[in-house]
Amino acid sequence: MAEKVIIGNAELWHGDCREVLPLLPKFDMMLTDPPYPDYLAAEFGYCETLLREIGRHDCRQFIFWSAKADFPLSYSAIHVWAKTGAGAAAAYERIFERNGGRAFRVFKGNAISNQVMAQFAHDEFCDHPTQKPVSLIVDLLLLAQESRTVCDPFVGSGTTGVACAKLGKAFVGVERERKYFDMACEHIARAQAQGQLIPHADEPQIQAAML
Repeated sequence: MAEKVIIGNAELWHGDCREVLPLLPKFDMMLTDPPYPDYLAAEFGYCETLLREIGRHDCRQFIFWSAKADFPLSYSAIHVWAKTGAGAAAAYERIFERNGGRAFRVFKGNAISNQVMAQFAHDEFCDHPTQKPVSLIVDLLLLAQESRTVCDPFVGSGTTGVACAKLGKAFVGVERERKYFDMACEHIARAQAQGQLIPHADEPQIQAAML
């Protein structure tokens, strides 16, 4: 049974995206960072069916992917995130764009791997092993400014939802792990409380429902 939480104009689901995505109304864009087959696969459970579920949707998509593993879906462009302060991890990750533009771009930004790197990036460290910088997600969202509703089926620490809050876009996210679902709810609630979407409220109203 999936749990849905509403935070302002963000909708977060605690559940498996293979079960939740078919329940959602149509969205304009998907921006997500799924489990890679060659990195933390044991912890986050990489599975081909997860990618096939993403592939069913014909909206514009930006999908983070490993620098080494083959990408199993068709795509219109490949972007590169050149990471600063990645340490022993790969110095870059690829971002596959689907159903969109064909121009290839390079994005630079800090890896949010600890509190110090987060401070350099003017970001918030959430202690998630694959946390992306909010500034990078904002840059990707700006490539599709016409998109009003953004979906992230692997929400993690909630960075995509935070970036949507900064740009005034509606957001729907799905996260299977309870720890990270709760983290994302708090992260997005704090972002919305800063006033981008609901300037009249000190804290966004949170509503929960079991579906």
